[in-house]
Amino acid sequence: MQDFKKKFLKITENKIIIFILFLLIVFVSYNKLFNSYFEADEWFAFTHFLPLVDKDYGFLDAIIKAFVDIDSLSRGLHIIPISYEIFFLSVLLFGINFTPYALLSLLLHAVNSFLVFIFIKELFNSKKQNFKVIIFALLGGVFFALSQVHMHAVTWAAGYGQNVL
Repeated sequence: MQDFKKKFLKITENKIIIFILFLLIVFVSYNKLFNSYFEADEWFAFTHFLPLVDKDYGFLDAIIKAFVDIDSLSRGLHIIPISYEIFFLSVLLFGINFTPYALLSLLLHAVNSFLVFIFIKELFNSKKQNFKVIIFALLGGVFFALSQVHMHAVTWAAGYGQNVL
């Protein structure tokens, strides 16, 4: 058992291996996301951002629309200029192709799961590698990766009828 713990601790010292593990967990678990499609609210947003892609000032216009067109975009409920810029850049780079949006979403989720692992590991800050701390950190990261509580944050653009996880 001691030999296993030493090998395990040696492997987990390499953060790239842990990150690849989280990439595999997320991409295998959410692989059905790539068979999905955009939902109605994304198409509504495309009608606002697709015309801006061809304009020289489209990036600036997206910020202005976050304040000026607030009634037409969200019935006055949201003023979210950073979100508008992210969506504008996504439309600029990916257009209406769903696959890159899904890929980017899963990649970001894998990064966040890895950061949860790092956070838990640092929370139990010990000077040397501790087997129990690594196990708890891995379990915490895997739980975050697979928890359905935040599934809509990962599969935000997928149709609701699509069972992704």
